[in-house]
Amino acid sequence: MDDNERTQRGDEAGPSRSADASGFGTTDVATALESLDGGAPPQRGKPREKPRPTVNRGDDFRDMEFAPVEVNGLTLRLATPHDVPEIASIYNAAVATRTSTADISPVSLNQARTALGRSDARRRPVLVAEKRGRILGYLTVRDFNQRPAYHAAAEVDYFVHPQHTHEGVDEALMGEAVRRSERMGVRSFIIFAFADNEPAIALARRLGFETWGQLPDAAEIDGESRDVLILGRAVG
Repeated sequence: MDDNERTQRGDEAGPSRSADASGFGTTDVATALESLDGGAPPQRGKPREKPRPTVNRGDDFRDMEFAPVEVNGLTLRLATPHDVPEIASIYNAAVATRTSTADISPVSLNQARTALGRSDARRRPVLVAEKRGRILGYLTVRDFNQRPAYHAAAEVDYFVHPQHTHEGVDEALMGEAVRRSERMGVRSFIIFAFADNEPAIALARRLGFETWGQLPDAAEIDGESRDVLILGRAVG
C-alpha cells in the first residue's frame, strides 16, 4: 500500500472517515508465526521448550494487552486474518465514494491480507469494531514516517460500514487507539483529509483533532486536483 498518499474519511453516508491511500497498517513485521517444533535441539536431560508465537493477531488473549474490550455494545479487538473479507469490503466501499480515500481502485483480498500481515499488534495495530459477529468498522495505526526521529507520531485511519455510520463506531475505535497510545509509543496521531470532505473534517474535530497544516493540490482524483488537510491530536 501507499506510504504518502493519505487522507481521512467522512461521517457521511459513506463507509469511512478519512482519505488515506491504504486504509491498512504498513509497519514492517514478520507475518508468520515461528514453528512450534522449531528452535535449537533440547539439551540432554531437558525437555524441549516450545517457543511462543511472536505475532499476536488478537486470538490469543493470555496476554491481557491483547484482550478485547466492550464499549457501548461493540467489541473492540485486534483484527485477525478471518476479518480480511469484511475489512476489504468496507474499504472498497470507501474507494467508490472518491472522497474518502486516495486509492482509486479496489483492493484485492490478497492485498488486504498482506497489509494486515505487516501490522504490529503492539506498536501499530489494526483494530476492528465487532457487533454480533459482524465487523462494523476498523482502524489502522501506522508510522507517520519511517525516519527514526518521527517514532512517536503515527498516522491513523478509520473506516465504518456504510450502513453503520452515525452509530459511534469511529468514536469507539479512536478512543481505543488513544487508550493504547502509551504502550504504542505514540504522542501524536495524524490524519490526512481532503480539504473539501467537510463531514470527515467535522468528525475529526469531534474526535479532538486540530488543523496542523495544508497541502495545496497534493492529490488528484479523476483529473481533479484536491487540497489535503493535515489534522493532528496530541495524546502524550
